[in-house]
Amino acid sequence: MPTSFRAGDIVACFGTCAVSRFISLATATLNPLCPSGLRFGPSHVALIVPHEGRLVWAESTTLADHPCILQHRQVRGWQLHEIDTRLADYRQQQATVDVYRLHPFHQLDIHEVVALARYSVDYWHTQLATYDARSALWSGSRIVRRFRLYKPADLAAVFCSEYIAAVLRRLNRLSPADNPARFSPATLLRELVHAGTYARQRTIHHDHQRFHNRELFTEAA
Repeated sequence: MPTSFRAGDIVACFGTCAVSRFISLATATLNPLCPSGLRFGPSHVALIVPHEGRLVWAESTTLADHPCILQHRQVRGWQLHEIDTRLADYRQQQATVDVYRLHPFHQLDIHEVVALARYSVDYWHTQLATYDARSALWSGSRIVRRFRLYKPADLAAVFCSEYIAAVLRRLNRLSPADNPARFSPATLLRELVHAGTYARQRTIHHDHQRFHNRELFTEAA
């Protein structure tokens, strides 16, 4: 089974700790049209992005125990990590991750891969965003969704799915009218899959022994 990644892949993480299980339960849906595998949403999402000729794991979180490869310290907010390092964290938790990939019609061309690096890494390295825990907590709330009580998306502080939604909106893979702060990990993936923009590509189980990250120019081809 292939274990490579491509620029623009979204990694949906189904954590096993109490907080992760609560997030998945709180953002569950009974909608019969919910895409397969997303009735209970992931507890966290990350974006696979190009950086210095290779692919890396980009996310906004407080739960990574490794120094960001750009900031060279452990941070609470936007950060970059090696893909194998973060996948190994979830393997140790005996968690499962699903990889969602752009539909061939929506895949990135070489110019958009360059733009992805600009909007997913370069911007955030100069405008470091902290983690927005309060908005992350409320983004999946049915009350907030019903009455559209989302915060203004200033992007000074972001949670995991808000970061990805902002990048995808900038790349025209999400509607410009969408406020990135309205998406929980579950609602973001449901929207992208329901629209046909992304599809689940594979599942990586915790008992997989090794994960491979090929060079950017192999993956983006």
